[in-house]
Amino acid sequence: MNTAPRIQVEVHFKPTAAGGRARPAALTTGGYRPHFVVEPGQMLGVVFIHADIPAPPPGETAVATVALMYEGVDYSALVPGAVFDVVEGRQVVATGRVLPADKEKK
Repeated sequence: MNTAPRIQVEVHFKPTAAGGRARPAALTTGGYRPHFVVEPGQMLGVVFIHADIPAPPPGETAVATVALMYEGVDYSALVPGAVFDVVEGRQVVATGRVLPADKEKK
């Protein structure tokens, strides 16, 4: 997976009381593999590989690098400025946007 295309994103995790995760997601171990939903029904598998906050608590925002996991899947909707939901199963746990390459969180 070291050759998988990568993009930089800003992700805001919903507070637990608003339907978000109960625990922080580990964004630097390669183990957090949710889906991004850009348009209804379009589930795009990603893996988080780096973040400015390694495990942001619910309600916090992080800038992260994600690898696009699957060959043959059309990830073209993930262009800079694209807005997406982060889903685990059917649950939306965060929202985010694609950042231009090498941009910092503002």
